[in-house]
Amino acid sequence: MTKQFSNYSDLLTFTRASKGHALRKATYGTNLVLNGTFGSNTNNWTAGGSADLLSFGKQLRVENPSSPNFGYAVQGVTTEIGAIYRLSVDFNYIDANGLIRVGTTIGGDQILTQSLGSSNEGTHWVNFVATSATTYIRVGLSVNTANVEARFDNIARQKYTLDQPDGTLTVFERPNNVPRVEYD
Repeated sequence: MTKQFSNYSDLLTFTRASKGHALRKATYGTNLVLNGTFGSNTNNWTAGGSADLLSFGKQLRVENPSSPNFGYAVQGVTTEIGAIYRLSVDFNYIDANGLIRVGTTIGGDQILTQSLGSSNEGTHWVNFVATSATTYIRVGLSVNTANVEARFDNIARQKYTLDQPDGTLTVFERPNNVPRVEYD
């Protein structure tokens, strides 16, 4: 006797991934962040929390002024709802801890919050699924102290396209709450 299956759920079981890893062929789209290398200015970035933003040595310098309020820089980027994106940020600790946020509002962290301290200098990558047509990248300070700074550089967001025949074999970190199929 042959069993008939009416849909994929009869054959497959889904599990929610929580930062799981896989080896997959991936292609990357163009960088969607404008002026993420801060060559000579901070154009396309908006200061928030009373921050002073400066281009310093081709890095974004985020500084709390004398009356601080968790200074930050933010940029909105058009995204496709449900698509997977990779965000990369270089962090340089000067005298204050940093913070990376990704959200659906200017100050929001609905998608991601990552704190960075002196032991976290270097490049940070994170994959996430866009949940709105505009996604906001926010980099800044995680302290409310006057006259301190942190620096950021090479901020890039690229759309991931997975399982492409011409893709580069990549260790892929799954975003939180994305179903994956396990099979053997």
